[in-house]
Amino acid sequence: MLTLTALSKRYRAGNYGVREVSLEVGSGVLGLLGPNGAGKTTLMQMVATVTRPTTGEIRFRGVDVLARPDELRRRLGYLPQDFGVYEELTAWEHLSYFAALKGVGDRRRIEEMLELVNLHGVARRPVGGFSGGMKQRLGIAQALVNEPDLLIVDEPTVGLDPEERLRFRTLLSELGSGRLVILSTHIVPDVESIATHIAVLAEGSLVTCESPESLVETARGQVWEATVSDAEYEKLRALPGIGDYTAAAIAAIAYDAPVVPVDGNISRVVARLFAIDAPLPRAKPEIRDAAARLLPKARAGDFAQALMDLGATICTPKSPACLHCPLRGHCLAQARGTPENFPVKEAKRQGRLRRGAAFVVRRADGALLMRTRPAKGLLGGMTEVPTTVWTHDFDAAHALRAAPHFAGTRWRLLPGTVRHVFTHFPLKLTIFIAHVPRATKAR
Repeated sequence: MLTLTALSKRYRAGNYGVREVSLEVGSGVLGLLGPNGAGKTTLMQMVATVTRPTTGEIRFRGVDVLARPDELRRRLGYLPQDFGVYEELTAWEHLSYFAALKGVGDRRRIEEMLELVNLHGVARRPVGGFSGGMKQRLGIAQALVNEPDLLIVDEPTVGLDPEERLRFRTLLSELGSGRLVILSTHIVPDVESIATHIAVLAEGSLVTCESPESLVETARGQVWEATVSDAEYEKLRALPGIGDYTAAAIAAIAYDAPVVPVDGNISRVVARLFAIDAPLPRAKPEIRDAAARLLPKARAGDFAQALMDLGATICTPKSPACLHCPLRGHCLAQARGTPENFPVKEAKRQGRLRRGAAFVVRRADGALLMRTRPAKGLLGGMTEVPTTVWTHDFDAAHALRAAPHFAGTRWRLLPGTVRHVFTHFPLKLTIFIAHVPRATKAR
């Protein structure tokens, strides 16, 4: 049904969003799993014809999607991660508009969709007054209104309460019969019970694509479960490699202990919710205290996971989806209009100056001698002129000992220096230049 062959998306900066992804799936539900930045959204955008791949091929039911995108679009339902709405329209008008764009003129279909997503009771209300979860349900309805053969939904359960999430999972499972549903999520329970295949992505590449049962079998013998009582929590914290966060996460999620595991996602949510102005890491005690004040009397584990999901999917470091956030009305950073400024980070101290020398070798035909840096580390894999090692105690008097050697080469020291500031340190380079004959070969 859907075949991807060596699909890649490379950006102008040279980095890959998706790299050499190949898979073939039939009807059913394909779950995409992976951390932030794994390439899930980019892959779905390419399949949905929103963005073109740099290289590779996409075929749906034998049709070349890149050559004939309109043939897929007529049979496509797509819910992007950030679904915008026309806030002055009612839910009925909004869905009618999208239905018309997709060539659906049957009013009964619109009524069915509104009832399916439990919005029939507010169909005549302006969408601007809807909660984030209600807007998400409207997005789900527009994706389904044309009865698509291919349904692509990116983080569809964001903002949905547990009952709505369960209803939507059931719906996707039913839709997977005779058509293909592609679902991306951070939340494993959203796919483990309904997916016929799960594709795991990491750093833009496909790690594996197999059935949930096969994935579970692969993990057998590599996953363990520990049972601890609340009284043993402090002992757990003291174990090497565990620490406060992991101990709190185990205690809260596994045993419903009344503690809050504060990771990066929860720290960001809490810092924005209370507009904590103290910079990190100094703000950590204040963030922990504020998180503890939010802790409900019951279901500490569900609360912790909900905050983690909120930080991972809505309250993201850049471009947070505040319109979808269920805590929007209580968020002080949102009220200030500056959510991206939190948590506040301390100004980075400039590292100690490093110095070195760069060697410019120009051949008579204008060619320059270049080399490739090691694949790992600073500026990994990039091209540069040869240099010395960059050190704090560099001595220019001995720099030519590291220069490229060509018979008869005469080096000339150029006046001045070249200065560049990296994230962690400034760099100052002395420049030497030499000219070599046209016949000189690099070694």
